[in-house]
Amino acid sequence: MNKKPLKYKSYDELKSSSQLDPKVIYQLKRFDTNKCYNHFDSIENQARLAEREGDDERSFICYQRALELYQLIFDKKDERFMNGKNGRDFYHKAKDMFTSIELLTENLRLRYDALLAVEKNKNNFREEPDFNDSQQDFVELYIKPTSLLNYVEKNAASILILDYRENKNKIIKCDLNIGEINVVQLEPSTIVLGLVLFFGMV
Repeated sequence: MNKKPLKYKSYDELKSSSQLDPKVIYQLKRFDTNKCYNHFDSIENQARLAEREGDDERSFICYQRALELYQLIFDKKDERFMNGKNGRDFYHKAKDMFTSIELLTENLRLRYDALLAVEKNKNNFREEPDFNDSQQDFVELYIKPTSLLNYVEKNAASILILDYRENKNKIIKCDLNIGEINVVQLEPSTIVLGLVLFFGMV
């Protein structure tokens, strides 16, 4: 399933936007339990629909509002309602809702963390290219040569490039006014993908 792009900048911002208006809560408290349940059922269904459509943020907002309605209904302690059909449905829907909220929250936190990492990466380099949605997840896996040169000169940095290309007809050469880029030629067979290398200089 394709996930829809995130509109909020952080999990905290999303959660703040999901809260019901106090005036709405005040009105709901004056309704009987069955009428409150109808609102709960409607919002919970909207949450599940948004989740199926890949709109995690919209789903989260609906789930959070359904959670507020759950608490409101629970606080009424209406035994007649709880022992009826709507009460039994309410119990099972709430149980499934808690599981969905937990999984959705974990997923959204990971997506916001990744979004923050991308934003930090963009701020570190100049001349950043535009990425479409399918490329966005891979933005941190590469950097344009011009962006690397700009970063080195701007920060007077020292960079080590491991050149393990099979075809080395084109030589990597860097002319800098500030900073330093060193290139080490390696055979492709010496590189193990996924292995992190640490170099110490004395």
